[in-house]
Amino acid sequence: MKSMTDAIVLFNPPRIAEEIGGHQGDALAVMKTCNQTAVDEAVTWFHQGGTTEPWPLAEPGSRGERLVDLRTEQLCENILEAAQRVAGGTEEQRAEALNHWHRQLLDHMAGGMDFERRQFHRDEIARWLKAMGLKSNYQFGASAAPGQEAQPATTGTTKRWTEDGLAALKAYRAEHGTKETAKHFGITEQRVRELLPQDKKSAGLFAGLGGTSGA
Repeated sequence: MKSMTDAIVLFNPPRIAEEIGGHQGDALAVMKTCNQTAVDEAVTWFHQGGTTEPWPLAEPGSRGERLVDLRTEQLCENILEAAQRVAGGTEEQRAEALNHWHRQLLDHMAGGMDFERRQFHRDEIARWLKAMGLKSNYQFGASAAPGQEAQPATTGTTKRWTEDGLAALKAYRAEHGTKETAKHFGITEQRVRELLPQDKKSAGLFAGLGGTSGA
């Protein structure tokens, strides 16, 4: 059974600023800048193409001072999975599969006025605070220790994945996506991505789609 603390995993910018302390307006301004940088770079990643996995889905330690909100991470994941589903298709098929998520990402990038309503996972906040050298009254990174995944209460040791287990994991993700796979196997989405790094064959999937934002 999850505790009440485990259930509280998302925070909006005003709450984060409150816990950081100091002048709240200054804290919000810094967070907004770092978050907008993350969203802008996610859009750039899409337009440039030739990337097997977007940096918001890579190892969190590589994000630096970028502050990645949950929506940006989900959109990048949706774009990547949509691209892989049509890897062998025509340019028109790729455009059709990706345009919806591309428009969603562009709308999110333009939604700076809604910044204070964006949601951030407490692990991401803890990582960002450390990168920025900031302190907080609240211990944000409480869902899992650094470098570890939250295990079900019935699990006494970290699971070792066999070749058959990884094959089953890969097959399930191909059909259901990363989020549902994590739920099904009782691990985190990040752990799924660590166990199943994206194939290099997805490089170049976005070629020619930079101007397909839709009207």
